[in-house]
Amino acid sequence: MKNEVNRCDPDSFMGKFLEQLPVKAYLLETGTGKKYVNLLFFNFIQELMDYCSQSHECIHCYFLRFLNDEDDGLINGHKKNVHIAFPMEFPKAYSGIVRVEKGLISIEKKDYILGIVHFEERMDLERSDEIWMEEFRKFGNSLSKELIRHPASRLQFGIQKVIDEMGMFFRADRAYIFEFDKDNKYMSNTYEWCAGNVTSAKDVLQFLDIESFGWWMEALRRDKKIFIPDVSKLGDDADQEREYLQMQGIQSLLVVPIFSGSDLIGFTGFDFLSPQPGFNEDWFHLFRQASDQLAGALMRKRYEEALSASEAINDAIVNTLPDLIFILDENGTYLDVRCSAEEHLLLPPDSFIGKKISKFFNEEICGFFLELITGALNDKKVHSHEYEMDVNGQKKAYEIRFMAIDNQRVLAVVRDITKAHQLFRELRQARDDAQQASKAKSQFLANMSHELRTPLNSLMGYVNILEKRITEPGLGKYLNSLHQSCAVLVDLINNLFEKSALDSGKIVINNNGSFNAFSMMDELQAAFEVLPEIKKSIQLNFHADTFCRDKRFFLDEVRIRQVLTNLIDNAIKFTDEGVVEVVLSLARINKNMKHADLIFEVRDTGSGISECDYERVFEAFEQLSEKSASSRRGAGLGLSIVKQIVEAMNGRISLKSELGTGSAFKIVMPEVAYKYEKNQERYQKLQLKSRLYNIDNEVDKEILQKENKFDDPLKQKKSYFYILALRKVVA
Repeated sequence: MKNEVNRCDPDSFMGKFLEQLPVKAYLLETGTGKKYVNLLFFNFIQELMDYCSQSHECIHCYFLRFLNDEDDGLINGHKKNVHIAFPMEFPKAYSGIVRVEKGLISIEKKDYILGIVHFEERMDLERSDEIWMEEFRKFGNSLSKELIRHPASRLQFGIQKVIDEMGMFFRADRAYIFEFDKDNKYMSNTYEWCAGNVTSAKDVLQFLDIESFGWWMEALRRDKKIFIPDVSKLGDDADQEREYLQMQGIQSLLVVPIFSGSDLIGFTGFDFLSPQPGFNEDWFHLFRQASDQLAGALMRKRYEEALSASEAINDAIVNTLPDLIFILDENGTYLDVRCSAEEHLLLPPDSFIGKKISKFFNEEICGFFLELITGALNDKKVHSHEYEMDVNGQKKAYEIRFMAIDNQRVLAVVRDITKAHQLFRELRQARDDAQQASKAKSQFLANMSHELRTPLNSLMGYVNILEKRITEPGLGKYLNSLHQSCAVLVDLINNLFEKSALDSGKIVINNNGSFNAFSMMDELQAAFEVLPEIKKSIQLNFHADTFCRDKRFFLDEVRIRQVLTNLIDNAIKFTDEGVVEVVLSLARINKNMKHADLIFEVRDTGSGISECDYERVFEAFEQLSEKSASSRRGAGLGLSIVKQIVEAMNGRISLKSELGTGSAFKIVMPEVAYKYEKNQERYQKLQLKSRLYNIDNEVDKEILQKENKFDDPLKQKKSYFYILALRKVVA
């Protein structure tokens, strides 16, 4: 029905009909729901608006609620005449009983409900408790109808109307609903009605901290009503509540909690700007019933809003997906179709509904689909299948996924994977081409290995012979340059062949053999200390944990030597003067399982590397600057080869460096198995020519304990690696 009362045109047939009646009367047009009143009724409403403290809209709502009662029975022919009566209580205006007699009539071939309104004024007649109770029961029934008749999309208007009518019925100055958020941290005033002389407070009563009102919330959580006849007399335990209420000018109030099941979701109540003597228990009981009705309406509204939001999200997902979505039953019958664009479907969506998959697919594909549907319904897992179809003369590939919705329905998601298949074929062809090219390259390098090394070896042999026989100083200088050039060329060719083997995965790692790492360090030191650079400007220091001395580690010694040789040679190459250190240490020693982490470090005081170049330095053919490329021999393959070999051996390599200070390369080979040497006396006498550091002395123990490197002092004693991290070793 329209929330509006209109004065009828006095010149119209209906207007003339109504104005001839000597009583307050109205007509309700059943088709549109519009109400037309005669002048007597119109003036009566205007008089209420002029003298009553309630808003005009509330007065309209008040009459409409009662004038609409029993209309459905008249319209449907179930009743011929209706007589209803209801109280009218407007402060400063009228108090009495409104009686309405209704009947169905026809005017100009339209059906109308004619209502005759009588008002029995009782200005000085106080209502008895019995009259109050009867009026409130009728009022409660009308509230229920008001909440039920509104659809979910307009339920908030129904709730607001109920609050309006409750405020007027109880002659309150303000009626309201507060709702809690889902986390029960804040409360907000969501619905409010105010008498004509009262200012709204709804906008400022938002997101109030629930825990700030401890006394108030404690009562509501215990499902207790809150009736305060005089706010100024609240106890000390409600100081916060008293201050907040007095700030709004409230002198008395009545509040009841709103529960949904066992969950407190808010409260509803009335405020009065003057003290109230009280209400009897029957009134509280009826007010609680109204609260329960509001709880149902609020939960229905929340549910509908959540459902609407969920549907909106689902629709958005469906509309953005390129997939086709179907719902089928256990027999393969289409129940629903969803897609973001109908052009993706071969037929209009309605063409699928109610038809089986056998109408659209051949017998073989249908068989697969039915098996997948049965499987999805049985195990509740996703079942998928790829198939091909001819579409408009073009072969297309699709993937379909089935997932059970319940015990009788499945969700089917179909995706066009034609482009993905085409891309896969192109990638596979590119991979095959690359493998063929790599195979050709490897074959070429294998053939060239002999062709290049044979003349180089001959050249190196002749250079060595000439160096022994030619004593003239000038020619010796040329021979020395020739010797160095040959060495660079040999190194480059060897690196190229090694890089090729690594890239093709043909590198062989042999971890079955074992070697003594301490002895290997001694041999490397002997090999490098004879270099001219070492004798002139570079100090070469080798350090090893003595725990390694009588152990043989199961690791590929040839590859470890190759890695260390590359790193040491690189350190010497980029250190004009200073120190190059090679350190062997152990970590995570497990004597029971006989394995430990084997750690090698190569440090130098050379030119260093900036942090932004850490990754580049391990890439093939990378030179960090033109200056280094021109002044240092090599093609930039050494560190790339080192990294690939270390990772092929399940190790890891890391770098710490600073420009102008030097670099430190660290290799960790985790959980390397070891065994004890059979001839331990031979290795017990083995000493590196450089100074060795053990951590058996008390000074080193104290340093490690201060640094909290280990909780166990025994582990401190056996790990030389950590003491090296605390101080620089000087030979």
